[in-house]
Amino acid sequence: MRAKLTRTQAVQRAATIRRQNVQRHDRAAANSKLREEILRKQYNANRQAELHSLQEAAIRGNGLDQMALNHINELQRFVR
Repeated sequence: MRAKLTRTQAVQRAATIRRQNVQRHDRAAANSKLREEILRKQYNANRQAELHSLQEAAIRGNGLDQMALNHINELQRFVR
């Protein structure tokens, strides 16, 4: 059986729990932000590699169809 808490102890315990919840939330938010940043950079790198591949095909003289040219224009808008 637990001993009864005084009002001061209850307030301190509630403050501690609240502080821990805020810390937990901050860590979770930081992890989510990092995950999003990694995915964004990875996605951008993939688009950049695809753009370079299409540009190389255009330079080699293989000729690109209209769909590939449209895709190049679309990728150029997004690649940073």
